[in-house]
Amino acid sequence: MRDTRSVHIPRWVTQAMLVLLVLGLIVLTSACGGNAQVRQQANQDKTQLDQLTQHALAIGVPATLLSPILKQEQHLSSAGAPFSPFNDQPLNDYYSNQANQYAKLVGQTQQLITTTTDQYQLQAQNDMQVFQQALSRRSSQHIGNIQPFSNSYNNYQLMLSSAKYPKDFAVVSRYAQTEINALGLMGSTYSKLTTFQKTINQMKQARIDVTAMQAQYQNDMQEFNSATKSSEFNKLGTLIDAQYQQAVVTSIEALPYVSA
Repeated sequence: MRDTRSVHIPRWVTQAMLVLLVLGLIVLTSACGGNAQVRQQANQDKTQLDQLTQHALAIGVPATLLSPILKQEQHLSSAGAPFSPFNDQPLNDYYSNQANQYAKLVGQTQQLITTTTDQYQLQAQNDMQVFQQALSRRSSQHIGNIQPFSNSYNNYQLMLSSAKYPKDFAVVSRYAQTEINALGLMGSTYSKLTTFQKTINQMKQARIDVTAMQAQYQNDMQEFNSATKSSEFNKLGTLIDAQYQQAVVTSIEALPYVSA
């Protein structure tokens, strides 16, 4: 018959096993975390990088320029810590490398902010210089309504002097380029008006009735002198093209009668 009597384990053995178990857990948990200071430094550097990249986006650094840095950060964040229950060194090396890489990306982001700001500032300054040159050309020609453009130039100069971030300089560039385009269209539209006027004078010399066309020209000049936007010059230019084509047709149709 099988002996079912329980085996008696001395109390001191049980206590010793419990002590060893507790000591083992203490060693295991203390080894799993690595150096707390190194781990904290890595976390701080990551937080600084996150804050700096958000700041860069907020002040107008294009996301496309930040993309390589953000991808590197994502790669770092996705790399898990090694499992080393009895040796802190691999964990310490991991967090130390994390801290160094995050700090490196912080430096790259700061440099990117500085470089982008300088580039946008230079672009805004160049655009304002081109704006000034275009304004001077139109002023010397004594055509169109120049005063609103002069007022805009003065306002944009004030904006440029107080600009601080890439987004500020980008606004100045955008406004200046809009005015440059309008001044360019002012010149081309005036050339169309001049051609239309010459055609009217030639038709008049040929004794062709130009009463209607003369009225069109006068209306066009009024529109031209009040125009200040690219859309207004484009619209007027299209109208003058149509009027000029009609003048040519009228001249051709009148040739037999003029010759007679």
